[in-house]
Amino acid sequence: MDETLCRKIVAESRLAACALAAAGDVLKPLMYLYREYADAVQEIAALADQAEGARLQQLARQLQAMFHVVNEALVTQVEKAEQAHAERLAISVEEVHTTRLYPPLPGDDADDATRAVWERSIPGQGDRWRRLGAADLRQERGHVFFELVRAVWLLAPSRSEIDAFLQRLDELAAEPARRAPR
Repeated sequence: MDETLCRKIVAESRLAACALAAAGDVLKPLMYLYREYADAVQEIAALADQAEGARLQQLARQLQAMFHVVNEALVTQVEKAEQAHAERLAISVEEVHTTRLYPPLPGDDADDATRAVWERSIPGQGDRWRRLGAADLRQERGHVFFELVRAVWLLAPSRSEIDAFLQRLDELAAEPARRAPR
């Protein structure tokens, strides 16, 4: 693993840790332990910022392992939440994807309600993802950042909790201590 890849892993881990902390802060009954996990990730990322060579590779592998564990738990949690959401609304899981998580981009002739649904969806937050540095991460399935985003979208009791999560995510990602040194 070369240094560039290691630094990328550290940066993505730091961003995912911000999302974990935001979820833990906002959805306390559901994700309160994520805050502690995020703090541990940030500590390892800080060590990695100062490391080089074999030590940097070791810390990058540790971060990957930590997020592999979290991601497995999140995928299971998201699948259960999708199923529960679908059952509650008497729709298919696929319809949950197209109505709540990933509605199609509205055309020029779309009404205001359709545009509002899209703007509140995960892809509708594209400007935010770009600003945070998450736009290039695998959004469909697989990256812990977006698995966590999907979990929040599905588990939050109301839109206000999703908005609070996004606000907290913006705040945490903007903290100088959370960003990788340049």
